[in-house]
Amino acid sequence: MGRKRKLKESWLSVHWPILGIGTAAVAVVSGILYMGLRATPSKPTSEAGAVPKFFDRAENAGPLPATLDPANFTQADVREAYQTAKEIPGDLVQQPCYCYCQRKGHRSLLDCFRTDHTVSCKICIKESLLARQMHRQGKTPNSKSAGTKTLTGIVSDSMCGAHHMAKDKSPAECTRMCVQQGQKYALVVGAKVYTLDGHEAEVDKLAGERATVKGTVKAEVLTVESIAPATKASK
Repeated sequence: MGRKRKLKESWLSVHWPILGIGTAAVAVVSGILYMGLRATPSKPTSEAGAVPKFFDRAENAGPLPATLDPANFTQADVREAYQTAKEIPGDLVQQPCYCYCQRKGHRSLLDCFRTDHTVSCKICIKESLLARQMHRQGKTPNSKSAGTKTLTGIVSDSMCGAHHMAKDKSPAECTRMCVQQGQKYALVVGAKVYTLDGHEAEVDKLAGERATVKGTVKAEVLTVESIAPATKASK
């Protein structure tokens, strides 16, 4: 027994440095892996950099949601933000909210004011106050600064454009036929073709004719505010 104990003590005295170094190495490697996992940034969500939800036109949002009474809040900027939502809801419903609260079901900046969500969100507060400032300067979503134009051209359809395919029909007949088949009314202005959105009944009356259209332009879509037969002086 004494010999076995001496052999064991002798083996430990020779190998304990190796065991100690091995244990320390395992601890260090584990620590590095743990810190590496903690330090590795999470992958950005698919919504990062994307434009959050909003409505192109206030009327497309349907009945606008009720927002909280500004008097419920004591903090000045929060109260002003809720006051803005109360005064110009049509502007805010046409603004995206960059706190990405669409994850909570919000469809625009206006939805942030239905609850006390905005109280703890500086992004919502700053966006609403900026919208108020721009509104007071006349820069609303439907103002000229937002792309309102008056254009004169030929009322056609989005398929045919300037060249109607049905040669046995008049431009008006071809336009209406294409629209009945699912195409959209369009305004041909020189070499450019704008798809017309809204006021279909009024647009239909001027199918195939020259018309002057006032509306908001976004990309190749002209949202119609008004349409009238073009005068001879219109180009």
